[in-house]
Amino acid sequence: MKKDNKTAVESFMLATKTLLQTSQTMEDIYRATMDRNPLNAAYIYFDDSGRAKTKTYQDFADQTFKTASKLSTLLSGTPAGSVVGLKIKNSPRWGILFWALLMTGHTPLLIDAKLAKENTDNLLRQAEASALLANDEEEFIVPKYRVNEILNEEPDYNFNPKWADNVIFCSSGTTGDAKLMVYNGKNLVAQIVESISMPEITTDIMYPSKDLRILAMLPFHHIFGFVAVFLWYTYYGKTIVYPSSMSTS
Repeated sequence: MKKDNKTAVESFMLATKTLLQTSQTMEDIYRATMDRNPLNAAYIYFDDSGRAKTKTYQDFADQTFKTASKLSTLLSGTPAGSVVGLKIKNSPRWGILFWALLMTGHTPLLIDAKLAKENTDNLLRQAEASALLANDEEEFIVPKYRVNEILNEEPDYNFNPKWADNVIFCSSGTTGDAKLMVYNGKNLVAQIVESISMPEITTDIMYPSKDLRILAMLPFHHIFGFVAVFLWYTYYGKTIVYPSSMSTS
C-alpha cells in the first residue's frame, strides 16, 4: 500500500472509531460530518445555464443552520418534537432540509417525491405527522411548506438548535398500511461503523486517498440510497454530484 493511501486509510478508520466515542446521536453524526472536512467539496449541482456550482461542507453547515432557523419559525405552531414529512427529490436542498428538521427537534419522515397524494396522506396519517415539506401542487392532510416558501423566510441568527434523534423510513403504503421503520442516531452510527473495514477489503467503493465524487442517482428517501450514498459519502468528506436530469446522457 502506498504511503499516501496508507495515511488516508488510517484517517478513514480513525474517523469511524472516533464516532464510537461520542453519544452516537444524529447530532454527533452531523457535527463529525461538517467539522472534520470544512473545505472539502460537499456537493456539486448545475444552475439553469448548465454551469457546475460547488459548495463546501462549511457552506453546507451554514445553509443548514439558516434553514433550521427559518423552519423553527414556520413550524412554531406544530408540537415540539413532532414528525414532519420530507417529500422532495434528490438535490442539495434535500440534505439541508433533512439536517435542518433534526436541528429544530423534529423527526423527518422520508417520503418518495413521486408518491401520489392519497398514499402520501396515508403515510402522514400513520406517522401522525404535523407538517410536510414538499413542492407538490396538491394540499395534504397536514400543513405543507414548499422549498421557496422556506427560503423566503427571514433567518433567525439567535436560533438555538434542539436536536431530534430519530429518522423514519417507510414503504409506499400503496397496498394498505405502510411499514414505518424508525432509526435513531445509534442505529445509523452502526451503519457508518460497518464501513470501517471497507478500505482493507476493497477500495472500489470509497477510495480513501482520492477526492471522490458520486452521482446522487439512488433516492435518498430509501434506506439504501440514504446510507450507501448520502450518509457514508458525506461522513467521509466526499462529494455528491446532483445531475440536472436522470437521463443517461
